Amino acid sequence: MANELIIGTAGHVDHGKTTLIKALTDKDTDRLKEEKKRGISIELGFAHFLLPSGRRAGIVDVPGHERFLRNMLAGVGGMDLVLLVIAADEGVMPQTTEHMEILQLLGVTEGIVVLTKSDTVEAEWLDLVEEDVKSFLTGTVLEDAPICRVASTKGQGIPELVQLIDTKAELLKARSQTGAFRMPIDRVFTMSGFGTIVTGTLWSGVLQEGDRAVIQPGGLEVRIRGIQVYGQKVAVARAGQRTALNIPGVECMDLERGHVLTKPGTLKPGHMLNADFKLLKKAPLKELHNGTRIRFYTGTAEAIGRLYLLDHEKMVPGETALVQIRLETPIAATYGDNYVIRLYSPMVTIGGGVLLDVGEVKRRRFDVKLLTLLREKAAGRPDALTYQMLAGAKGMLTAADLQKGLPQFTMPQIMEFIEMLIEAEKISQWEIDGTKCYLDKEIELNWLEEISAYLTTYHRTYSLRVGVGREELRKRYLNKLTQKQVQAIFTRWQQGGWLICEGQKVRLPSHTVTYKGIYKQWRERFEQEFLKNMFSPPDVSSLIQGDKGKKKEAAEVWESLLEQEIMVYMGEGICFHREAIAKAQEVLNQYFDLHDRLSPADFRDLIGSSRKYSMPLLEYFDSLGVTKRSNEYRIRGQE
Repeated sequence: MANELIIGTAGHVDHGKTTLIKALTDKDTDRLKEEKKRGISIELGFAHFLLPSGRRAGIVDVPGHERFLRNMLAGVGGMDLVLLVIAADEGVMPQTTEHMEILQLLGVTEGIVVLTKSDTVEAEWLDLVEEDVKSFLTGTVLEDAPICRVASTKGQGIPELVQLIDTKAELLKARSQTGAFRMPIDRVFTMSGFGTIVTGTLWSGVLQEGDRAVIQPGGLEVRIRGIQVYGQKVAVARAGQRTALNIPGVECMDLERGHVLTKPGTLKPGHMLNADFKLLKKAPLKELHNGTRIRFYTGTAEAIGRLYLLDHEKMVPGETALVQIRLETPIAATYGDNYVIRLYSPMVTIGGGVLLDVGEVKRRRFDVKLLTLLREKAAGRPDALTYQMLAGAKGMLTAADLQKGLPQFTMPQIMEFIEMLIEAEKISQWEIDGTKCYLDKEIELNWLEEISAYLTTYHRTYSLRVGVGREELRKRYLNKLTQKQVQAIFTRWQQGGWLICEGQKVRLPSHTVTYKGIYKQWRERFEQEFLKNMFSPPDVSSLIQGDKGKKKEAAEVWESLLEQEIMVYMGEGICFHREAIAKAQEVLNQYFDLHDRLSPADFRDLIGSSRKYSMPLLEYFDSLGVTKRSNEYRIRGQE
C-alpha cells in the first residue's frame, strides 16, 4: 500500500486538466504570465492534497498542446497513477490518443478516466461520449479503468473522484526505499537567501539532509543543504515524494531539466543505449529504417540521436525489436527505465520501450550473443543483468562493483546471481589481495586465444627468443587489468598447461629455443670466446663485424643468449657468460669466508682481470646483494 503517491494528468489541450487540479487541491498550477494570458498550460505545474485516508497525493499538471509535448513527457515519468482527462463536449482528440500511447510506453498501469465539463452537455450525449471512451480504451492498460464524470468549476463529481483516487491508492504497491536515491530534475531556479534549488520526484531510495550526491551527466558533486517535501522542510525525503532540494555552491546555468541527482558511483551516463523497442501500431509511417534520426525521452531528459535496429532490417508498425539508440549527448539512465521515441521531424510519437543497458559501446547488428543476452534482459532475468555488467566491463569486477551498477538489488541478491552464473559456468571467480573478483569466461577465453595466436606468430618469426614479456601482453590485450590481476591470469593459465611463464617472459608450451646450422655455429663461437676469456671478455660487435657473412644471424643468436641470460650485459658494451658470473661469485664467497672486507683491487686480482672488467662485475654483485659497499670496500651482502 502506498502511503504517498504521485498522480499525473494527461489529455488534450483545453480539456480542463488545470481546472480539475484546482478543484482537487485549491491551487492554480498555471504560474506563468503567458499561461494566464493564453489559458493553456505550457510548463509543468505541481500541487498536492490529502486524501480521506490521510495519504498525501502530489499531482503533476502537464501541458496538453502538442507544441509542449516535451514538457508533458518530463512530467509523467514518475507517476503512480494517471488521470486521463477527456472533455465531455469534445471527446477523444488527437493529443488524447498520443498521450495514451505515451502512458503505455512509459509503463503506467493504473489510472482513472475523468470526463470533465460534464455539465456542458446533455445526459444522452454524455452517455454516448462515455461509450466512445470505453471503445477507445479497449486493448489499452486503462481498458478497465473507472470513469468519473465531473464539473470542476462547480465541484460536481469531485468528492467521488477523490474517493476513487483513495481506493486506487490502497491497491498501489509502495515504492521501494532500498537502494540508491535517484531524482530526475524537472525544475531549476534560484531562491533569494538560499541559492540554487532543484525539484523532482524522488524515484527511489531515501535522501537525507547533508547527504553527498552527484548530478549526472557531468559528475558534478554536491551536498544537500535543505530538503522540502510538498513545501514543508524535512530532514528526510523518501521514494515517491515530490521534493525540492537546496544545493549550495552550484550555479543554475550548470543544471537543467533532464539531469539526474543520485548517489555517487551508482549511475553512469552514456550515449549508447541498448533497448527493447515497440513501434506503435498507429505510428504515422509505413516502415522504420535503420539509422532513423529520432528524439529520445526518458525521465525528464530529452536527447537527439539515431535508432539502429539490431535484429531487423526494417520495421513495420506494431512490431517489436531490439535496438541501439545512439545519442548526440549522454543521458543518465539505467536498466528498466521506460523511454519514448519521436521522429526528429515531423515530431510525432512512434514508439518506445524499456532500456536494457546504458554505455559507450557501439554494437554490431545481428550479433547472436548480444541478441541472446538482450532478450534475457528483456525477460527480466537478474542473472542476465549481472552477466551483462561483467561482459561489458571487459575485465574483473567485485561484488561491490556489481551492486553499484545494479542498485535495484541488495548485496545478498547480487551474491545469489553470481552463484547462479558460476554454476552455469558463465563466469569464473578469482581472489586478488583477499578480495573475490569475477570475470566473464568467454572474455577470458578470447584473451587466451588472442595471446596464443600472437605467441604462435612471434615464435615463428623469432624462433631464437624465449617469448614475449608479460607487460607487453598486458598492454596489448589485458590493459583493463591491474598488474596483480594479470599475474593471477598467467598463473592460472600456466597451471592449466596453456602457457609457460619464465620470469617475465611468456611462451607456448610447444616452443623451445633450438639452435641449428649457422645459428648453432654462432652460439658455439660466442660461448667459446667468452669462456676462453672468462674475466676479460671480448667485444661482441668486433666478433660479429669480424665475420663478413651472416651478420644478421649472429645478431639474432646474441639477442637470444642475452634473453636467456646465458650472457649478461653489464653496461658500456661489457658482457659476461653466466658461468663466469657463477665462478666469480664462488671466488667471492671463498674470500669472505676468510676476510671481512674486500677492496676493488683485491677483487681484480682474485679474478685475474683488469679494473675495466672487474668494476662492472663488482657493481653487478652489489645490485644482487651478494656484496655491499662500505666506504671504498665491499663486505658480504645479505643476498
